Amino acid sequence: MIEHFFHKLNHLDITEEMGVEAGNYANQFKKAYHKISLEDYLIAACAKSSGYLLWTNNVKHYPMKDIMLV
Repeated sequence: MIEHFFHKLNHLDITEEMGVEAGNYANQFKKAYHKISLEDYLIAACAKSSGYLLWTNNVKHYPMKDIMLV
């Protein structure tokens, strides 16, 4: 059942544009939000650049106003 679930998911390749956006997020938020990891910045940048909604129960790690959280 778990394998079936993962086969239904799409994957995204991280582009240079996404990496730059993740770095911009880190520069913007690292002082005020110490607990946000590089992975969180990359996830936010991927969501923004792909136009995807970001589903999370951890909204405090995503203070970016230019992404849509669910």
